[in-house]
Amino acid sequence: MLHDCNLKIYHPLNIQYEFNLGIIVLYIIEGKASISINHSKNEYKSGDVIIINDLELFGVITNKDTIIACLTLSRIELDEIYHFNKRYFLNPNKIDNALLKARMIKLISNYLNREGRENRNVLESIFGNNFLKGFDEFKEILKIITTVILIIIVIWLISLFIKILKKIIKNLKG
Repeated sequence: MLHDCNLKIYHPLNIQYEFNLGIIVLYIIEGKASISINHSKNEYKSGDVIIINDLELFGVITNKDTIIACLTLSRIELDEIYHFNKRYFLNPNKIDNALLKARMIKLISNYLNREGRENRNVLESIFGNNFLKGFDEFKEILKIITTVILIIIVIWLISLFIKILKKIIKNLKG
């Protein structure tokens, strides 16, 4: 399950050059950033959305007053989303930037407004509640299995306790 570890908000963000594994979506909330992707350096400002694809060499330098959101989707998570079709690339020229920006704003808003870390689910924020309904059934089955295992362990402990008590009583009598 994807949780809030996928979304981080930095103030500021400075990354030396490194290779990305997966997909990173950066959204500049406030300020300016100089971002280099595969040795192509560009300047970005508040409201800009930047996509860094798999195996791209990137670096980020921001001003000290810059606030930037970083959504990271690992290869494992992308495999789960795309059913192992090995899609680790988003073509920035074919993406509706306004829609991506709106989704990032919604994701950040949901992240900031929810109480409790356990309730912040990135996939739910991006794709909506229906995306995760298949996982709910699995969770219920897992709860039942866990409960049954706990009951078996408790019964075993009780029987062990009874055996120990019988030995103690036998030793006291004899």
